[in-house]
Amino acid sequence: MVPKNFLSQRRARRYIVTGMISPMIVFAFHYSFPFLDLPLVSDNQVITFGYSAFFQVAIIEEVAKFLTFWWVFSQRKSAIHDLPIATMYYCMMASAGFAVVENISYLMNYGDQVLFTRAVSAIVLHMITGLIMGYYIQMGFSKIMMSEKYSIKEIFKMNFHKWRHIIFGITMATIVHGIYDLNLFLPLNIYAELFLFVILFFSLFLGKFMISEGIRLSKNLRGKNFNKDLEHF
Repeated sequence: MVPKNFLSQRRARRYIVTGMISPMIVFAFHYSFPFLDLPLVSDNQVITFGYSAFFQVAIIEEVAKFLTFWWVFSQRKSAIHDLPIATMYYCMMASAGFAVVENISYLMNYGDQVLFTRAVSAIVLHMITGLIMGYYIQMGFSKIMMSEKYSIKEIFKMNFHKWRHIIFGITMATIVHGIYDLNLFLPLNIYAELFLFVILFFSLFLGKFMISEGIRLSKNLRGKNFNKDLEHF
C-alpha cells in the first residue's frame, strides 16, 4: 500500500501517459530543424557516432522528456512541496512513458530481433535518466521548500538555484543517455556488449544512490511521519 501523502498512483499514471507524448516532441523537433540530422563527417568513428548519440539523439530526447514532465508538474502549485522521492518517482514514470512508445516504434520498424536490447536495457536507461533529472529537479526546489524568506533578492536566488540544478540534471541525464547510445551505434563486438552491461550497472548504482539521497531528504522534510509512511510502502 502506498501512503496517500507519499505517492499518488493516479498522478503517476498521468505522468506516464504524458510521457508517451514526448516522442512526438522529438519528431516535431527533427521535422522543424532537419539540418540538425546531417551527419558529422569524420575519419574517427567515435567522433561521428558520438556527435549523433549526444547531439542528435540524447539531448533532444532528454529535453522532450523534461518538457512533458514539467508540463504536468507546473500545473500543480503544490507540486514543489512534494517529497523529493515523490518527484524523482514521477519523473521516472514520465521517462517510462517515453520508453514504452519508443520501444513499440523500434519493434514495428526493426522486428523482434531488437526486442531484448530495447525492452530491457533501454527501459532501464530511460527510467534511470528520469530518476537523475527528478533528483536534480528536487534539489533545485529543496531550497525553496526550506526557506522562510521571500524577499525579491531571495526569490531571485531561489530561482537561480532551481534552474541551475534543473539544467545540470538534464545535462547529467544526457551524458548517461549519450554514452549508452554511442555504445549501441558503434559496430557490435563482445567489448561493446560488455560495456553495455557496465553502463547499465553503473546507472543502477547511481540510481540507488539517488534514491537513498531522495529518501534522506524526504526524512529531513517530513520528520518522524515519513518513517511511519515507509512502513506501509
